[in-house]
Order: sequence, then C-alpha cells, then structure tokens
Amino acid sequence: TGHGTKLCSRCGQKAYCSPECQRKDWKVHKLTCKKAETPENRIGDLLRQGRLFSAQCELEQLQKPNPRLAAELEEKMKFGTLSEVVDDVLQLQPIEGFGLGYVAAKELLPGQPLLFDTAFSSAPMDGDKEFYC
Repeated sequence: TGHGTKLCSRCGQKAYCSPECQRKDWKVHKLTCKKAETPENRIGDLLRQGRLFSAQCELEQLQKPNPRLAAELEEKMKFGTLSEVVDDVLQLQPIEGFGLGYVAAKELLPGQPLLFDTAFSSAPMDGDKEFYC
C-alpha cells in the first residue's frame, strides 16, 4: 500500500500505514532490518549484559529521562548479585603466592571507578536507599 506514518519499532526506517501492513511485510523487511543505534538501545543492551554501572552512567546522560529503563536498572540493582569491571581497567590474573586477583590493565587515575558491585552499591540510610557510584 502507500507510505504510512508508523515506523518500524526496531530500525525506525521503514514506514507502514498499519500494524497489518507491517506484519505482512515482516518476512521481507526482517532480512534488512537492523536495530537502530540509540542511547536507549545501548542502555538496554548494557542492562541485559549486567553492566549496571555503565547503564546507570549512560542513563544519567540521556536528554530525556526514560522511566522504563530506570525501573529496569533499579530492579536489577535490588538483587545485589552483579558486578562490573568498569571500562576494562582491571583484569583477573594469577598472582604468584596468592591465587587469582585483579590487576590494573590500564593506567589508573585518582578517583577513577574500577569495580562496581551491586552487593555493596546501596545501603539503608535512615530508612532511605542511597546509591554510591
């Protein structure tokens, strides 16, 4: 049919006049459809990878707040089971006479975040929750 105003939610490139037209075209369109590179999609990918520190930092940089991604981050933070080496600055390597340990993989700067662990990222303070990044 003619051109529509509803864009493919995955790539944002192909326009459709109705959901029915989109469904009919999906077999052909999916061959070329690529997920749009947006800050929101990147944050979603980081959340799925368990990279909560990076997701939180990028979420704070969004021009428009995204309540759905913020809620997903908050939910994952509650579990306290994920950790992230920030920007690959540390590597787990064997240390003679010790076993495995984290060593610097890059030049470290004072105050630079190294490791983010949700088990230690929040603590109750007078009944409220505060986050430390």
